[in-house]
Amino acid sequence: MIRSSYISLLILLIRFTAGGQPALPDSLYYTYTFEDFFYSLPDVYKTIDIGEPNYHLLDAAIFHATNEARALENLPPLKYNQALHKAAALHATHMIDLDFHSHYNEQIRYFYFPLDRVREFDKRVPLIGENIGEYPLMWSRETYCPERQKNGKFIYFNCKTHKPLEIYSYIAYAKMAVDKWMNSPPHRKNILSPDFQYMGCAARFSKNPYQERKLPFARLTQNFGGY
Repeated sequence: MIRSSYISLLILLIRFTAGGQPALPDSLYYTYTFEDFFYSLPDVYKTIDIGEPNYHLLDAAIFHATNEARALENLPPLKYNQALHKAAALHATHMIDLDFHSHYNEQIRYFYFPLDRVREFDKRVPLIGENIGEYPLMWSRETYCPERQKNGKFIYFNCKTHKPLEIYSYIAYAKMAVDKWMNSPPHRKNILSPDFQYMGCAARFSKNPYQERKLPFARLTQNFGGY
């Protein structure tokens, strides 16, 4: 049965790609685990287009990278929950649009607490957890140097080699973010908590990338739910 469904999804992938449409509808990114299907999608390994990102794909990549981290700890995968995903996307968007990085939305008091945001989409969730993060979209082990071009945009170089910095692929960025969380005790606790069975993740990008000396970045939200 799994094999038949897997083949059907591959056929759907070909149809969408051939028609110039997004590779898969958002919901199908969560139909199978990272091992069964998601990591076999070619788009997962594409370099992120910072100007026109596929947020559906990136959100799902963070979700599956998180479950991969749980699998390494011999824990079952968390299930996808649309309400948690919507709440995560809402907060990630607010953090970008209103320019803050916090669990608490001081500017829209209606969505001040994480629970406020989750219950906007599902009032039945009795227990939630939240991770947030802010990470650059380009990889640099060394100090980077920004250089303004004639068109006003910045290019970012490795200061020692003067080579342009590389932009992450979707899956590489997701795994980097999850690795940061797993190396932070409070974030790791949420990811591995036995109290949660569901999860939704979202990342949204900084405004006007390449217009400032700071690297383009994303702000991320990861919501967990226990029923």
